[in-house]
Amino acid sequence: LKLNYTINYMGYSNLIDLVVNRTRDNVPTIFYWWKPDPLVTRVNASEVIFPTRDARARVTQDPLTSEAAFSLPTVLLTKLVHHKAQTLEPDFFKFFQNYAWDEDAMESILRLHKLSGGDMNVEDAACAWVKANTNRWIRWVSNEHLGRSTDWIQMMLIACILAMVVVIPVVLGVVYWMRKSK
Repeated sequence: LKLNYTINYMGYSNLIDLVVNRTRDNVPTIFYWWKPDPLVTRVNASEVIFPTRDARARVTQDPLTSEAAFSLPTVLLTKLVHHKAQTLEPDFFKFFQNYAWDEDAMESILRLHKLSGGDMNVEDAACAWVKANTNRWIRWVSNEHLGRSTDWIQMMLIACILAMVVVIPVVLGVVYWMRKSK
């Protein structure tokens, strides 16, 4: 490729500052990063695909004859859920099964966020995305209440009753005793 370049380790925040400043000043800059990430969105970076190259090519000085690739493969994330979720929280389980997220959705939220040059915090950016993309997320939810396990409801009811019947009187008793003993 005959590129005139220098490699410098800058550290995380210094690299971000350098990339943002050079991009603002229209100075061509190549940097190694990942996506989705606010920096990539903020500077509107594009992926650069270099020709493949390996040790054999270094010997022959011909990177175009190599069969090795230096780009990292895309790693798809897998959704995992606890095995009891389907019985304990069927509404959540159905949502989780239907939920689908991709890089475009993430990028659209990142563009709204402060770190990407937008003017919103995380909550506001997510809320704006939800409002603007009803047709997408509506498939994830259901109007049909699938119910919860009665065991779970009974445990929560017992915990609330214990809190009201045992914990609150004990705390009030301790506070009363402490005030009285002064």
